[in-house]
Amino acid sequence: MISTTGQLQAQEDSIKIQQINVHIIENGKQTASYFTRNQKTLTMDEKLIREINFDDSTKQIRDYTFYFYRNDLLYTEENYDAQDSLQWIIRHIYNNTGQETEKARLLMAGGKLMQEAKILYTYDINGNLLSEKDFGTGKKPYKTTSFEYKSGKLVKEQSRIRKSPDNVILRTADYQYAAYGKLKIKIVIEKSKDKSINSFTESYFYNDQGNLEKIEIRDKDGEISLVKHYVYYPVGGLYRYYEQNKEGNMLCYYTYAYRKYRINLGTQKSYFDKP
Repeated sequence: MISTTGQLQAQEDSIKIQQINVHIIENGKQTASYFTRNQKTLTMDEKLIREINFDDSTKQIRDYTFYFYRNDLLYTEENYDAQDSLQWIIRHIYNNTGQETEKARLLMAGGKLMQEAKILYTYDINGNLLSEKDFGTGKKPYKTTSFEYKSGKLVKEQSRIRKSPDNVILRTADYQYAAYGKLKIKIVIEKSKDKSINSFTESYFYNDQGNLEKIEIRDKDGEISLVKHYVYYPVGGLYRYYEQNKEGNMLCYYTYAYRKYRINLGTQKSYFDKP
């Protein structure tokens, strides 16, 4: 059970465990050998409450994160290392209508929480996300993104970037939809500091149940560079995810396992609710 005060209550709860297994790739093909990279604990209504990451080499716990909610909205994400030391917190702030207006990442350093980054959000009168400003530790945003809509659907996204590790200073994405309303094509154009321009196109395909089945990514010459595949259980829920390059070689192959339990979650308080 999740309380409105930002803590997990101690009682018998029905929960669902999602486990992500990474299969070993040999000679461009997946093998039956795998290791677990991530494990999520969710409520029966799909609310994420706990997540564990495992080290790919040692297969031991690398870190874990608790997710706390207030008034049914995500309040904080609080990450601990394998020695149970707090590493960072992501704190979410909302307006009176429940729209997220700020997300801040706080880093634990020298026994104190220091703000490392934040994102500010604004919305139009219809509740659509209008702008997103990414800040580091400076007063000016290093990236500003605007969003445009038509008939209630996102049709354009544009990011202006002052500081970018890949030297991209302008990234524009145009979205096109099928007659039944699903995203069909996404066209991305990137302009770099040296004025070079790169582009790629993503095409989206769906199964008979309306679930995303495949994404084909083509370069500016129209050649397929990457294909992402999604396979689902008959009762729903992602079963397999894998990526292939243009030659059809497997780049990664993940399987998803789900289990249901009825356990005592214990009591875990948010950092900001502790005395």
